[in-house]
Amino acid sequence: MLHEKAQPLLELLAEGERYATWHLVLPDGRVVGRGTGARELMTWLRSGGYGARLLQHVPDALLDGAYRLVARHRLCLGRLVADRPGPRRFP
Repeated sequence: MLHEKAQPLLELLAEGERYATWHLVLPDGRVVGRGTGARELMTWLRSGGYGARLLQHVPDALLDGAYRLVARHRLCLGRLVADRPGPRRFP
């Protein structure tokens, strides 16, 4: 279910594409997702630092391919993550 504020932003996407992956709507109106969206998100959050700068040089097709690879294997990769609360970082 789309949030009411997201609906007008995502109307141009086919319904199947809306739910196929996550999407980020940029201030200029572009809609990005998958690996390309991750690069844009890191850049906008300004906490990506070196990683965000490095990803600026990676072609979109390669980023999206890496995203699809991880998405296809998320069940196997999930087994590598401990099933317990993460570390507490803030008091």
